[in-house]
Amino acid sequence: MYTISIKIIVILFLVGNLYSQEPTQLDSIPKFRSIDWGESVESVRNLELSEYDQAYIGFGVYILTFHDKHLGYESKIDYVFEEDELVEAFYTIEAETFEETYNIIKENYINKFGRPNYWSSAHPDASIKRVFESEEEYCRGPEIYWEFCNGFLGIISERYKQSITITILFVHNKTIDEYGKFVVYPY
Repeated sequence: MYTISIKIIVILFLVGNLYSQEPTQLDSIPKFRSIDWGESVESVRNLELSEYDQAYIGFGVYILTFHDKHLGYESKIDYVFEEDELVEAFYTIEAETFEETYNIIKENYINKFGRPNYWSSAHPDASIKRVFESEEEYCRGPEIYWEFCNGFLGIISERYKQSITITILFVHNKTIDEYGKFVVYPY
């Protein structure tokens, strides 16, 4: 009986420590579509094989936009450059069936990178339908983030009027705080 009690105490201690630890950073943020961070605009334009859409210049950034599929979904693909170096990239997917699409994307990235470090806006375990039943024209849905030693990756969902989008954001050489758009909580 005494041995069983000690085993239970040790297990409870280990489980408690597991959930009380600060989120850990992952190694390096992965390449985006096999393209290295810091590549030039011209290099990315030549390396990207999907359908070119447009370029945008303004507010200190240069953006190249392409279209292709990501995880089987039609996606807009944006590459963001500062001083002719790739610093940010993202996929934007318009979700027809939000809950199913979001969960497929989320599970794919959890399988690749493990449990996210942070969440924002609506807790990822909250009812997604309830979040998007808001009468506001713009509404943020669940957001999750992975922190890397040299950047972060996020899955961000939002609704504007009747259009629901899921964005998979890769940011190189900035922390979530430095990026400055999100208030996050440990997952």
